[in-house]
Amino acid sequence: MARVSESCHNKLKYLIYSNIFIASEIKIQINSNFLQYFKNRHIKKNKKQLYNRYIYH
Repeated sequence: MARVSESCHNKLKYLIYSNIFIASEIKIQINSNFLQYFKNRHIKKNKKQLYNRYIYH
């Protein structure tokens, strides 16, 4: 197997790690958006339930 030169190897490592970092950043953003969405949905549901309770009881 051919030996990869040190600088080339470091560049590869840097690229891989930066891609992982970017991917994890995106993942975090997506997760927070999902959380926000579910929270909003939950609040809407609860408001609806409270409203129905108020109307029908």
